Amino acid sequence: MSFSIASMVEITNEDWELYENRFGSLINFIAHRITGDPSNCCIEDNVQDLNMAALASIEGYYAKNKCYDKPFSEIVDTRLFASYTKTCLWNRKNNKGVKASRHKETFVPVEEYYE
Repeated sequence: MSFSIASMVEITNEDWELYENRFGSLINFIAHRITGDPSNCCIEDNVQDLNMAALASIEGYYAKNKCYDKPFSEIVDTRLFASYTKTCLWNRKNNKGVKASRHKETFVPVEEYYE
C-alpha cells in the first residue's frame, strides 16, 4: 500500500516505517510538549497533527530541493532532510501551542461553571 502527497511524492508503508524509525520518538517527544487547554490538546491528537506536519515536510522537502527523481529511502537519512523535518515539526508544535494557550483563558472548568 502506498499513498501520494499532492500527487507528486509517493510514500509506501516501508517508507513511512523508515520515517517513523528515524523521527517517531521526536514526534512523541514534541506531542508531549504541546500545552494549552486539555480539551484541545490531547496527546493522540497532537501525534496525529505532527504526523500531518511530517507528511507536509516530506512534500515540502521534495518541492524545495526539486528531487522528485530520488527515492525516499535515500533522502530520509540525509542531514538536510533531518533539519528540514525537525524545523517543520517544532514549528507545528509552536503554532498549535500558541492557539491552545489563547483559548486557555476562556476555558472554564466544569466545577466553576456550576457554582
